[in-house]
Amino acid sequence: MIYSAITQQTIIIIEGESRNIKDKNGLPLKFKTMEMALNYLSKKGWHVEPVELPSAAANKAQSGSKSTTTILLLSRDNSSEEEIKNMFK
Repeated sequence: MIYSAITQQTIIIIEGESRNIKDKNGLPLKFKTMEMALNYLSKKGWHVEPVELPSAAANKAQSGSKSTTTILLLSRDNSSEEEIKNMFK
């Protein structure tokens, strides 16, 4: 999951393709905070996985970078590939 505070967009990368989280009408959902996006995905059965940054990225993150993009790895138990793709069409 990639969340941008500037655009309030949440993008999921599936098999190398970027996809927005869509509502039941197929319109991209916008979340005011990353926590709101994570709460929404949690209700849909997604889990945040621990991720280690490569040392160069970790050093940049600790140097006071003002990045507005956060990247998280998410997983979901017992979902078919089709079910996951439909959520992010």
